[in-house]
Amino acid sequence: MLVVDDDDLVLTLAAEMLSDLGHTALQAQSGEAALALLHEGREVDVVVTDQVMPGMTGVELSAQIKSKWPHISIILASGYAELAARPDPALLKISKPFSQAMLARALAECARPMAPRKAVLAFKHR
Repeated sequence: MLVVDDDDLVLTLAAEMLSDLGHTALQAQSGEAALALLHEGREVDVVVTDQVMPGMTGVELSAQIKSKWPHISIILASGYAELAARPDPALLKISKPFSQAMLARALAECARPMAPRKAVLAFKHR
């Protein structure tokens, strides 16, 4: 797993959630840093990326990853409504803030081979 977020707190929390779920989580603070890790040959099956980051958005990062590593699943995390219509049907989106349970459901969705993806997994406040 690879977590990409320019916010240190969100990056650390997401990596800890993945670790608690039994995954090893690499961390990158930008799209460029994420691509550098992938070019180094780091084994990654899922990338959880923020959408709004300086330099490269999550959608832009996703496009670059899919062009070179099509087997990697992408989970796009955003607190903004601008991604209600996904630019890529294979791109799974979760809304920020997300819980560990939300992240686990998104990972399970990624594991489903060629399954139709749900448009948005949303964290509900109770």
